[in-house]
Amino acid sequence: MTFKDSHEIAITGVADYSPGPPVTNAELETALQTPVTTLMNYFGVESRHYVIDPATGERREPGLGTTEMSVRAARSALQQAGVEIGEVDFLITSSSTPDDRLPPLTYQVQRRLGLGEIRTLDLRGGCTVAMQALTTACTLIESGRANTVLVTAADCISPAYFAPLLKANAKLSSENLMNGLAFADGGGAIVVQARPKVKGLRVLHADIASRFHTRDVGFSLDASGSAIHNHRSIRSVLPDVAARAMKDMLGPVDGNADKIDVLIVPQVNRSMIRVAGNEGMDSKRFYIGHEIGNCPAPAIFRAMARAIERGNIQTGESCVGVLGIETASWNYGVALLH
Repeated sequence: MTFKDSHEIAITGVADYSPGPPVTNAELETALQTPVTTLMNYFGVESRHYVIDPATGERREPGLGTTEMSVRAARSALQQAGVEIGEVDFLITSSSTPDDRLPPLTYQVQRRLGLGEIRTLDLRGGCTVAMQALTTACTLIESGRANTVLVTAADCISPAYFAPLLKANAKLSSENLMNGLAFADGGGAIVVQARPKVKGLRVLHADIASRFHTRDVGFSLDASGSAIHNHRSIRSVLPDVAARAMKDMLGPVDGNADKIDVLIVPQVNRSMIRVAGNEGMDSKRFYIGHEIGNCPAPAIFRAMARAIERGNIQTGESCVGVLGIETASWNYGVALLH
C-alpha cells in the first residue's frame, strides 16, 4: 500500500531495548564448555542479549520477559516521539513468544502503560510480524480509524532454548546448540502518527504478502517447542522470496535501487543474507544480526533504532528500504521510508 502525501503518516519514535549487556560467544564457550565460536562462525552471530544470566540460567530480573521488554521499549518510543499516554488511540503488540497464552499481550501492555480506553490488536509471528504491525498501523491511520498508533514487538526465547543447555547431561546436539545460541531476546517499539507535529520518518509505502505458500517452509516449531530448520528449503526458496520482495519494495520508485540510501535487512544471520542476494545493495545494507542474534519479532524496529542512533539514517533526508522475510511461512514485508 502506497500512502497519499495528503494524509501524511510518519514514524515519530523508534526504540530498541536490550535486556542486559551483550553476551559473547566466548562467554558461552565458558558456560557450556563447547566450541561455540566455531558453530556461530557459519551464522555470523558474535553476540546476543538474554533475559537470563548465561552462567546460571536464572532471570536477570524477576518478571523480565516479553511484556516487560515491550513496555520498556514502548516508553522509550513514546518519549522520543513526544507523545503522551493519553494521545495513543490504538495499541498493536507483536511477538512469537508472549509470556502467557491468555490474557493477550495487548491487555498486559495496556495495563502496564496505563493506556485508557483504546482499540487493541495482538499479532503473533516471527521475522515479518513487525512489518505486519507497521502496515496495519498505517492502514488504520489512512482509513481514519486512528491518529496515533503505538506498536510494540518483543521476543523472550533464551529461557526455552538456552537455559536447558546448561542442564543437559548428554552430549549437546548441533540443532539444540544452534537454537540456544542463535536465538535471543529483546524488544522494540515505534509510534506511528498522522500528520505528526515532530519530524519523523515518513511512510511512503508498506506492504506484506504471502506468495510462496506452496513451497516447503524453512523453519517450523512443533507442539513441544522443538525448532526444526530446513536448510535445503532455505537455500532453494529464499532467493525467490527475496527477489520478489525487492521488486515489491522498489515498485514505488520505478524499480530504481539507486534511490535507496539504506536497506534495513534484519535477517537471521549472514549466511541467509548471502543466500538472499539483493544484488547491488551490498554497501547500503544495515544489518545487526551479528550483534543481537535471531530476535525475530522486534528485529526490524531494533535495526531501525540503531541505524538512526549511529547516523546511518538521517531523518527527513535518507530514503530507507525495509525488507523482512519469515522462513516459517515465506511471508515477506517491505516498506519505503523517508
